[in-house]
Amino acid sequence: MGSFQMVYILCPIFLHFIALSTSQPELLYHHCLDNLGNYTANSTYQANLNHLLNSIYSNTQIDYGFYNFSYGENTNKVYAIALCRGDTRPDACRDCINYSSSAITTLCPNQKGAIVGFEKCMLRYSGRSIFGLVEVEPSSSVYNLNNVSDVDGFNKSLFSLLDKLRDQAAAGDSRLKYATGEISAPDSQTIYALTQCTPDLSQSDCSYCLYNASAVIPQCCRARRGGTIGAFFQIMQKWRIIF
Repeated sequence: MGSFQMVYILCPIFLHFIALSTSQPELLYHHCLDNLGNYTANSTYQANLNHLLNSIYSNTQIDYGFYNFSYGENTNKVYAIALCRGDTRPDACRDCINYSSSAITTLCPNQKGAIVGFEKCMLRYSGRSIFGLVEVEPSSSVYNLNNVSDVDGFNKSLFSLLDKLRDQAAAGDSRLKYATGEISAPDSQTIYALTQCTPDLSQSDCSYCLYNASAVIPQCCRARRGGTIGAFFQIMQKWRIIF
């Protein structure tokens, strides 16, 4: 078991790769949504945003890793979604979200909308409703520089597994849409994969989002042993090779 590679894919989103420490998670990607405009320092919008981010972190009643909150009124209303990877413990989830809350306002100061993604969690806020929406832009990709030798055989195994897990994750409930699995690949390799949607998506929307994320792999990461793809904030796909 000499080495492994991994990839993530998200749709309202999650992805890149890293070793995540409990003290300081490594940033995978971030997007400052310039089209939503800026807020003024010390404004009502900023106060509402800070209140909302603190509320997510301090909420100990939710133990399934998905938060969708809003706070404020009219043009100062702020919406936020946070999602933790399905295998993350509640305490580790809250720690990741707490770090994300600080990172997102540092990376995108005074922005009315932003997204950050880490290995174990992702966070998005906006000045418009974002609950239950499928959005596939902006997107991000990161990949391993090493190639597989049998590209066709590897892709056949990978996409067969992702198709299966897409259906399983999409069939989840309003708390968790998450699936994991493995499949044999050429050259005595085993591919392990994870798929996840934000559970506010319908079954069909989750499936659609994961399908489109998988379709990006041949364009960005063909023949690569690993990589990460992010498309806004609604899904996560991860794979790794053990050989």
